[in-house]
Amino acid sequence: HPRDALNYQIKYQNNSGVGLQDVILKVKLVGGMFDFSTIRRGPSFSSINNTLTWNASVEPKFKMLAPGDSGSVQFSIALKDAYPIKRLSDKNYILKVNAEMESPTVPYFVSTDKTAALANLETKVAGQIAVDALALYRDTVSGISNSGPFPPKVNLPTAYTIHWQIKTFASDFKDIELRAFLLSGVNWTGKVKTANVSGSLPEFNERTSEVVWKINRLVANQGVINKPAEAIFQISATPSVNQVEQYMPLLSE
Repeated sequence: HPRDALNYQIKYQNNSGVGLQDVILKVKLVGGMFDFSTIRRGPSFSSINNTLTWNASVEPKFKMLAPGDSGSVQFSIALKDAYPIKRLSDKNYILKVNAEMESPTVPYFVSTDKTAALANLETKVAGQIAVDALALYRDTVSGISNSGPFPPKVNLPTAYTIHWQIKTFASDFKDIELRAFLLSGVNWTGKVKTANVSGSLPEFNERTSEVVWKINRLVANQGVINKPAEAIFQISATPSVNQVEQYMPLLSE
């Protein structure tokens, strides 16, 4: 996830049967979510090609790695705070670590100019989904007209439109459900609509006073590059005498 710190360990062993001289280990980092300024515990780092390099100057045993000798090196790096999203197709971020270890020493029975080994690791970065809720009294843009006293008055109903807005980050999502309960003194009027999304409208369960909105699928970066998926429904709230000079809760979390 964004802001997570990753700790890498690279293990090595000389299985060539001969001592390997002047060993060099290079690790190339590939991925738009890496925050390269946060690299810790590693050796020299080149931001030109995003590569870490270990040689005998930082790992003395690399001067001569004896047959069967083994060890490991470590480094850590954090991810960016936010996804670098610029277009709808910016999704499914992957972090790649490509390691290559080599020596100019070659066993006598091998016809090549160096001894080398490769190892690769890929890590997926999870996407995120966010929802925001707001209530409006004057809301001509929605096409739903609200009425009643405003500021509200005891024992008199005032209508509001509730907006649920969903944003998706870096991943497609499916089988989404939003749920909330209408609280004391709040009623469902039956006026409901959606915007920027296909599928069903929010539904109200009178027995439980619960509003449920089910969405089959949302594409990545909706609400980031374009407008968020939105549901709009009208409620009627009637304050009680014990709520004078208090906030009146409309919906649960």
